[in-house]
Amino acid sequence: MNDFLDLPGGARDEDESPFARDIDGFLVRLDQPTAADLDTDVNLTIDGHQVTIKKAALTLDPLGHPIYRDGHTVLRANTIYDAAVQEFGCGDANPIPVLCHQPHQRPVAVCRVCSVFITRATDKRRPRKLLPACQHRVEEGMIVYTGNYQGTHAYDGRTMEPGAVVRRTVET
Repeated sequence: MNDFLDLPGGARDEDESPFARDIDGFLVRLDQPTAADLDTDVNLTIDGHQVTIKKAALTLDPLGHPIYRDGHTVLRANTIYDAAVQEFGCGDANPIPVLCHQPHQRPVAVCRVCSVFITRATDKRRPRKLLPACQHRVEEGMIVYTGNYQGTHAYDGRTMEPGAVVRRTVET
């Protein structure tokens, strides 16, 4: 999510990088979402649940009103956590715990309480991406495993329990 990098008045936080690695491990620039992203669907799976969410959303203040800068609404990329909230809600049914994803705070992915494993259906390698759901943008074809996931993931002729790995990581 790039909007957490932007400070009021268009300033940028010098300590944060505008780059990240995508689901395939390639270094990519995190460009600002566009108006077209508000209408672009992204399909992903969270613990076996198919989720379709828009690629971007309006940035809202704590009261739920859109934030404007220079006469334009500020957009933000939707995250894995946003997709989980859309599918499961904000209560106990949501399998992704969070600390920083509150209306009055910008997610900074420091605590890693919301860590999830991600992979793709076409990727037969071991899911090697343990990422913060509060900050990582949704991508087409993602498969997300949370700490609640009880099944296995097959890769390279072997299996692993990604939910158990997430639980061990978050609980320690």
